[in-house]
Amino acid sequence: MVTKLRSRNLWLWLFVVAGVLFGAGSGFWLGTQWKATSTDRPPLRPSSEAAASVRLTGKTAVSTARSAPPLPKRHDYSRLTLRLSLDGPNDTLNALAFSPDGRFLAAAGGHYGEAPEIPPDAEGRGGGYGEIPETGEILIWKTDLFSIFSTLRMSNWAATSVCFSPDSSTIACGSAPRTYAQLWDVASSREIYRLTECSGGEFAFDPTGRYVASYDAIRDARNGKVVHPLGLSPSGSKVAFTPSGDKLIYAMGFIDVKTGVMDQRFGNEKGPFSLWSERAVECSPDGNYVICGYRLRRFPDLQPVDEIGSFRITKGYIKDVAFSPDSQTVAIAFYDGTVGLWDLSSLRLLNSSQTESGRACSVCFSPDGKYFVVGPLDGKVSIWEAPVR
Repeated sequence: MVTKLRSRNLWLWLFVVAGVLFGAGSGFWLGTQWKATSTDRPPLRPSSEAAASVRLTGKTAVSTARSAPPLPKRHDYSRLTLRLSLDGPNDTLNALAFSPDGRFLAAAGGHYGEAPEIPPDAEGRGGGYGEIPETGEILIWKTDLFSIFSTLRMSNWAATSVCFSPDSSTIACGSAPRTYAQLWDVASSREIYRLTECSGGEFAFDPTGRYVASYDAIRDARNGKVVHPLGLSPSGSKVAFTPSGDKLIYAMGFIDVKTGVMDQRFGNEKGPFSLWSERAVECSPDGNYVICGYRLRRFPDLQPVDEIGSFRITKGYIKDVAFSPDSQTVAIAFYDGTVGLWDLSSLRLLNSSQTESGRACSVCFSPDGKYFVVGPLDGKVSIWEAPVR
């Protein structure tokens, strides 16, 4: 009897062990098949980009929903605090720009040397002074500590404009009224290419970063080849793409990028109070407003909200304009060094100041709206910090 029981127990144990081994082997085979299936075939995705996808990590399901980018915080530009001042380019500062990712701040300007003296000829005729030599200089700071990241140089002319590509990898600088521009890779400070037959003035990237526009043409940003000639003038004027990228705004109207049709409805308008300036061109980040010619207009119907004459705090011409990231505030800089910030919903003046040098200046906002930067023509770059509302 005892022998039979032991024999039965032995067979029972063998059956259990075989079952465990079979289960483990099956699990391993199924696991390899799932792995092969998941790598060989792309996972199914919902049709909507905003729908959530799920990936398996062990026994935990992790959601990877694509959420919309957060709206920029609203800042109170009536209560600005000076955080620090930076030394700008030598001799002159002409333009400022933040990179779209907020990591860099760039200032474009240059150095002017002494004009060479030209002696008279043997008969005592002629003589005088030659052309003043120029050297372009673009300073790039990292915004975490506002320390110098790199210095770019234009060998022949002072830089009068600067802008970043949408992915913050490329920086474009022009020199007006010269027909000269250069593009660099930001990370390596390596020159990508230069343009010697262009408007040389202001440049703007479209929202995709595929195209770069100036007053004379829309070009392929990768190689500078002309995609669509524009032939606008003068060369120092500013251009700006709408957030959708389908229109290019300039001082006298806009251009439909796809069809090339030009609407110059503002070409015959004259600004009040001597405020008109061809640098008064900008589109708000939300696409609802444009400053075009000398008026603030709603977009896309381009009906005037009010004349920039309502923003008059000086008799000087406009040097630069900028919208805050939340599209609720507009900053206007004048050639006499006056800077004003207005609330767009009420057209109420929030803040104003005068640069110490009393010279023309440039303005820009950081992408998160935290900083408002002012750069006078021959002074220091001032970094102002705005509290969150």
